[in-house]
Amino acid sequence: MGDNALYVDTDAVKANLPYMENLLSAVRQVVEILEHADSHYREFFGTEPTGRSMLAQYLAAGPSLVDGLGQYGELLDNVKTGIHTTAKGFEKVEDDTTAAAQKLHGRTGGGDTSPTHPAPHK
Repeated sequence: MGDNALYVDTDAVKANLPYMENLLSAVRQVVEILEHADSHYREFFGTEPTGRSMLAQYLAAGPSLVDGLGQYGELLDNVKTGIHTTAKGFEKVEDDTTAAAQKLHGRTGGGDTSPTHPAPHK
């Protein structure tokens, strides 16, 4: 590969999509747990003044935490989509470049290499 070459291993890029999906799933599970945890925390912190104070602190921060994690999940989903789109885009560029090279080869004496006229085997 020359100094100005660009190589993208689209299979390797796409191979990371399941990891992104697993992370996204884990974030969504945490959000789901936190959204429905208030009643359990009321029981956990108890009715003593210290417990009620701690519960109040949690309940004040809880919605922000859930909202932040929800936004993080959306971000991960967008990154996953972007990775997939980028890999598909590079594959298209590669296919288009290959097709152009085959057409150029056909013009320089290799014959017509369109899909209906494959290049001759040597």
